[in-house]
Amino acid sequence: MSRYLILACLVLATAACASTGSSGKRVARDLIDEEDIRNAGGGSALDLVKNLRPNWLAKRGPQSLHYEGDVVVYLVTARMGGPEALKEIPVSSLTSLRFLDMAKANYRFGPGHPYGAIIVSTDPTVK
Repeated sequence: MSRYLILACLVLATAACASTGSSGKRVARDLIDEEDIRNAGGGSALDLVKNLRPNWLAKRGPQSLHYEGDVVVYLVTARMGGPEALKEIPVSSLTSLRFLDMAKANYRFGPGHPYGAIIVSTDPTVK
């Protein structure tokens, strides 16, 4: 019985370590928050996504053979276009970015998101 308890503790400890970054902060795979943005420095939102969450831009799954297009970018609820729209947004104006997978994006915005969506939130006072 004690072997199973030790094994369970090891599994839990390993899982806890795997879900946090080197800073001890829990890393959300679907979110880039203000702390991540502050630590990133300058550049565009596209640079930020490529550096911190490049998998958001990857086309994967069986739909990649059938659908053209890319992930769709939204400024809160306004559709901006594909990933190239992120080039126009400076990191200094960002408050967060969130990735929605295909199912969540289709539920929120309607059909037409085979690769998901990135929702960009900005500080309107920053130009």
